[in-house]
Amino acid sequence: MSDEYVDDGSDDISNSLAAECTGTVGMPDDAAADGPLYESMASAVEAYDEHEALKDREPEELVEEDEQPRKGSGKVPLGALREERAKRQQLQQQLDAQAQQLAIYQQQLAQFQQYQQQLAQTQQQQAQLEPEIDPEIDPVGFIRAKEKQFTEQLQNVQYQQQYQQAVVQLQQEQQQLAPVVAQAEEAFAESVGVENYRAAFEAVHQTIQANMRQQHPNASPQEMALIEQTVNVAFVRRCQAEGINPAEHIYNRAIEMGLVSAVPGQRVPGTRLPPKAPTSLSTLSANGRAPDQRGAYKAGDIANLSNDEFNRLFESMRDTQRPAV
Repeated sequence: MSDEYVDDGSDDISNSLAAECTGTVGMPDDAAADGPLYESMASAVEAYDEHEALKDREPEELVEEDEQPRKGSGKVPLGALREERAKRQQLQQQLDAQAQQLAIYQQQLAQFQQYQQQLAQTQQQQAQLEPEIDPEIDPVGFIRAKEKQFTEQLQNVQYQQQYQQAVVQLQQEQQQLAPVVAQAEEAFAESVGVENYRAAFEAVHQTIQANMRQQHPNASPQEMALIEQTVNVAFVRRCQAEGINPAEHIYNRAIEMGLVSAVPGQRVPGTRLPPKAPTSLSTLSANGRAPDQRGAYKAGDIANLSNDEFNRLFESMRDTQRPAV
């Protein structure tokens, strides 16, 4: 039997069957390097390599790549959105902290007022007391009277300590705010004229002081000073949070109230210029008075408003929405 190969057509059948199974019908068996089959296979291999490379990368790297701005896409980068969200969260935290601090001041003020009332009642009761009890005649009554007197004195000491703590905290707040307010006030006063700003400040200040005296005729000087300092700190802090220049807001308030003219240098009929004494929001005295005005109230008094007036003042600040200096 001869070993010579005889083509009986079985190879063609096998090749055809293999092409059908592999989906390569019509493709040549030997693809050239510059042919379409080679280029297609090369592209598939390159895409697979890129896929494997992305699988090995960290998720943070992919996020940073997505955050790159895309030209012509009109979309805001993810990084910018995150930065804006962080700023808003930081601002909200500052507002919450300031609100908590203001609540502490108000609580301490209420405690001090309660102490003042109890002290006045105690003094009045002591003035009406009968002569001191003789311990030899009524030893039990003498002991009870001494215990009551000791308890009242202890309560007075506690209220005094709370008041002193409130004053110290207010002084610290005022020291922190003074440089910021002075800078903002100086810049705004130069834009409208120092004399014009001083006239507007004094006009608003005098009006608010008159209203405070009318609403709180029985308030002691200590109570008035603590109220003025507390509200002043809250006023400046709120202006900072709202992005408002406190000096500009005071000046606009004077114009709205008709106390000064909207035209710099022009006086409103029926008004008089205040005495030429330095006036500044940043000058905050510990007792609510300025040392250079011989007992006249100073810049911190601009926030001496009742609760209703104080709320209306902040509502008008929200409507103004002026940028800080």
